[in-house]
Amino acid sequence: NSKSWQERLQCIYETSQAGPFTKANNNFERLAKYNINNDFRKAVGLIREMKLAGQKIDPRTYVKLIRMCGNNRQSHHALDLYRMFKQEGYQLNMSICRSILSSCCKGNNSEAHEIGKEVLSDMRSQRLSPNAYMYRIVLSASNARGKVEDSLYLLEELKNISPVVDEKVSLDTLKACLVAGFWQESLVLLEDLLDVTEPSIQLYKQILAVCARHGKWQPVEKIVESMSLHEVRPDEEVWNLVVQSCCKAGEWKLASKFLNDSKNSGIQPSLFAYNMAILACEKEGQAKPATLLLDRMITEGIKPNQQTYTAAISTCVRHGLADQAHILLQQMKDFELQPSVETLNKLILTHKLHGEYAKAKNVFDQFSTVGVQPDAGTYVSLLACCNNQSVDIQTINNLLHEATTKELSNTFAYNAAINAMSTCGYTKQSLNLFESMTENKVNRDVTTFQVAMKACMRSGDWEKLLQLFNRMRAEKIKPNKFTFDLALLAF
Repeated sequence: NSKSWQERLQCIYETSQAGPFTKANNNFERLAKYNINNDFRKAVGLIREMKLAGQKIDPRTYVKLIRMCGNNRQSHHALDLYRMFKQEGYQLNMSICRSILSSCCKGNNSEAHEIGKEVLSDMRSQRLSPNAYMYRIVLSASNARGKVEDSLYLLEELKNISPVVDEKVSLDTLKACLVAGFWQESLVLLEDLLDVTEPSIQLYKQILAVCARHGKWQPVEKIVESMSLHEVRPDEEVWNLVVQSCCKAGEWKLASKFLNDSKNSGIQPSLFAYNMAILACEKEGQAKPATLLLDRMITEGIKPNQQTYTAAISTCVRHGLADQAHILLQQMKDFELQPSVETLNKLILTHKLHGEYAKAKNVFDQFSTVGVQPDAGTYVSLLACCNNQSVDIQTINNLLHEATTKELSNTFAYNAAINAMSTCGYTKQSLNLFESMTENKVNRDVTTFQVAMKACMRSGDWEKLLQLFNRMRAEKIKPNKFTFDLALLAF
């Protein structure tokens, strides 16, 4: 102990040929040095060499190295050392178990919960009783990996040895249950948690935030009832989270109910809550409820914003309600809101259903008056409205040229133009455009073949249709259901 590292290493060097005993000592000297220098990689490698050479490693050395690996977030090395420790036939103790749990379950190990279960099982087999700290470590790992059934089992075991369960552990398990869809279990855990902690609005907000983030609407109504039962008054943020939970899952009816509940409780629904409800209507294609919610907002003195109108106009697009969409656009102007390019593109698409290119062009002409620059999607939307012979071939070519000069996949633009030419009766030109994609170095996809095959179907050229279908395989493009259906029509 009085010698310096240099003196000890010199001594080892001078006696390196003395025999296996000295060689073993040399290995332990190296291990001690690696431990001091925190060089876990070399330490683990040396342990493996020593085992192959038949040298027995002291159990305390294993504990030190496992801790070192844990401190460096090297859980896989720590696990390897733990399994070597067991292979040596050493008796487990609380120190080694605590070290391996801290190393593996707190590291970035995808199987952390399985390792934790293995250690707890090993402890029981050797009649060691895991303490509450160990259970909490494994519980946290199980919750992080969404292993809810394991978490619930471990939580019950933890309650048996510690009547007062840590609030954070219970809350984390509750959140994991919500994410995994264990609604009933999450509600039971909530009531258990409220038995040991003071009900607070912050606690409910944490739980509802998980529901809102993952669109878990099923337990929300019960959670709101629990707040009422424990005399916790919801504020605006709570109602926002409640509505968001429903809207993310497209539950617009339930969202509308909670908007009413919010108002009845004395909290005016926020712009955010209304926007979320209208977005839910858009998601489910519910145009009438969306416009009713918009009218209700205005009646209650809440000024809509650009997002509100974009969502409402989008619902009109899905139903081809062009007149209603134009009314909404005028309302935007009345509120001095500038429509975004996305809003105007969607307004153009309301004319797709009836092939009203002239009306779609009128919307396009408004871009300059409101100071909005068209993007590639604008020209593709216009191409989608070219559904009758009133649109000439030059117009379609011009729209294609504009679309391909913007930041958009040229494949997408070509697909729209081929479809527009075909729909307007320019079958030959649409197929020529299809062939020109090779020369213009534009990749084809399954939609490209689909619209080209439709052009052949409209013109009755079944032979060409089958040729295109066979070319898909040659170009290593997997046919979809629509292309198969078109090919079957040729027989």
